[in-house]
Amino acid sequence: MSVKNLDTILWTEKYRPNTLDGCILPKRIKTMLEDGVKMNMLFYGTAGIGKTTTAKALCHQFGHNTLYINGSTENSIDTIRTKITDFALNQSILHYDNPIKIVLIDECDGFSQQAWQGMRATVEQYAANTRFILTANYENKIPDPIKSRFQMIDFNFTSEETNEIKKGQILRVMDICKSEGMTIDKMAAVKMIQNYYPDMRSIVNHLQKYYLEGKTNLTESDIKDSTSEFAELYDMIITKDNPLENYKFVMKNYSNCVDEVVASLGNPFMEYIMKSKPNLIGKLPIIAVLNAKYQMNLKNCIDPVIVALANIYELQMEIQK
Repeated sequence: MSVKNLDTILWTEKYRPNTLDGCILPKRIKTMLEDGVKMNMLFYGTAGIGKTTTAKALCHQFGHNTLYINGSTENSIDTIRTKITDFALNQSILHYDNPIKIVLIDECDGFSQQAWQGMRATVEQYAANTRFILTANYENKIPDPIKSRFQMIDFNFTSEETNEIKKGQILRVMDICKSEGMTIDKMAAVKMIQNYYPDMRSIVNHLQKYYLEGKTNLTESDIKDSTSEFAELYDMIITKDNPLENYKFVMKNYSNCVDEVVASLGNPFMEYIMKSKPNLIGKLPIIAVLNAKYQMNLKNCIDPVIVALANIYELQMEIQK
């Protein structure tokens, strides 16, 4: 790999754990998983909490031949009938020492009803050599007949577990900074966790952003809070009415962090309104309704940037009425 590629690789991939020990998890979950994949399992809980990272680390650590499926985009019955069936039927010559295959279906709450119906039979048909790991943000979207066939593992942490996870995330932030030749004081690391918990992916993305901006000695004053970080975007939504200029501004500054942008247009935007624009407090209900819609759209879209732009433009139309 060239020096250029090493400089531009996404840190979220560079620092993705390959083992359970590397995952920031409460003891409750690590204990359930320490013996590997014995049953079909469904990980459910808040976005960004570590479900996918844990599933991938589990498959890697125990050497399973694994098929990864994005349930938001590959969500039809055809995925079950062709892709999963073909995988379950064919034996890889590279995995004779571990005959159990894993089908990892990420964001399975995007599956169609037909796909779920096909899953029920497929899970049982290939039980001799295939296990399924599903991840979902919304457990209530999973049909009961599927739940009954899976070990349900709750990634919504208790308050005690949350404190445990936050301590682990602070240590991870400091370790990443050390590996990249950066320094960060403890209060700066604490503020990052307070801003973005539980989303470790967002935390690592922000660390890389600071690094690329040349900020390699981070103090608490360098870490923006969740409202001030997007203040320019909020100001554009409230005051600017040139669609072309707005498009250029969004694409230049936010096209590489769409998840964070859409998340920022919910509660952080409402906090900004209450603190800085009290004349617009009457708009809080529509902000909440629109953001809920677009966060849901983001889970089932082909082009996330378009979803973010649509959220921004519809907010502008409502707020500038």
